[in-house]
Amino acid sequence: MLSIWGLPAFDDNYLWIVHNGKDAVAIDPGDAAVVGKALQEHGLQLRAILATHKHADHTGGITRLLADSAVPVYGSQTDQIPGLTHPVSDGERITIPELNLTLEVIAVPGHTLGHVAYYAASEQALFSGDTLFAGGCGRLFEGSATQMRASLNKLAALPADTRVYCAHEYTLSNLRFAAAAEPDNPQVAARLQHVQNLRAEQKPSVPSLLADELATNPFLRSDQHGIVATLRRECGLPEHADADASFAHQGNVGISHVRHLGLTGAGVLVTGVSHCVGQACVADHAAQALGESRCRRKLVIKRTLVGLAAARRAGQTHGLVRAGSLLEGAGQLLHL
Repeated sequence: MLSIWGLPAFDDNYLWIVHNGKDAVAIDPGDAAVVGKALQEHGLQLRAILATHKHADHTGGITRLLADSAVPVYGSQTDQIPGLTHPVSDGERITIPELNLTLEVIAVPGHTLGHVAYYAASEQALFSGDTLFAGGCGRLFEGSATQMRASLNKLAALPADTRVYCAHEYTLSNLRFAAAAEPDNPQVAARLQHVQNLRAEQKPSVPSLLADELATNPFLRSDQHGIVATLRRECGLPEHADADASFAHQGNVGISHVRHLGLTGAGVLVTGVSHCVGQACVADHAAQALGESRCRRKLVIKRTLVGLAAARRAGQTHGLVRAGSLLEGAGQLLHL
């Protein structure tokens, strides 16, 4: 099998290198200096660049890397990847001959409309970008809640022994949310403790195993009794709401609340656990704020809590307000 390295970058990104000791592929090279240093130190020749989506922390290093190596760049035409030479589409197979590596393209709109993931069956590896995280999933910028849910279902259908190489170290906050969403799941508690130990030793928590995601990631477990019970209790989920209807309804309510409170762009995810979408999920993903600094994350949570308090004073009780305990828990995690 090939070697896969995660190169830490920025606050919490991982830039992925797949290599055979001689030739290499870079996936989501947001920082050219980080990727270039690794290639040079290990005598690797860059053969291709793969981008999951257009955000700068995933594509910012492409132009500089191309100045040193004229290699093909794969990604979505929809996302307008810098230096793109090979637009890809859902179900397409990419072959990197120097590594004898074939990857399947999986369209996963939601985070962005053109987001794709890359699955290498021979390596049992999924490069999921900002769609599926360890213990969580990415927030919506452009796609709909329905699109994100369908995208997650696609990835969940891959073999359980697939290793998920996501792009951010968000696992600890994700699992804290998972524990709130499904408090009676012993696998969540065990995984949370394991990740706490890893992070205390400054070790990465990714890649993760898809089997573990299926067992502990609330965004892949929307039909589980424990999560549904939490959502009914915390978010006012109607007794007889079906998953699709609740998913869309709760997402729309969450968006409207967030916009009303002036928090658009504040790291709020309005998808994932089908019934929870824009309410309880706010707690975790407002805290993440998509890789923004800790100071910024604190500001996001503070503003969210201020808005929550105002809503309570106004006597509002649905949606976001019912998620108050989870929001406040997110604030406590950041020692506010």
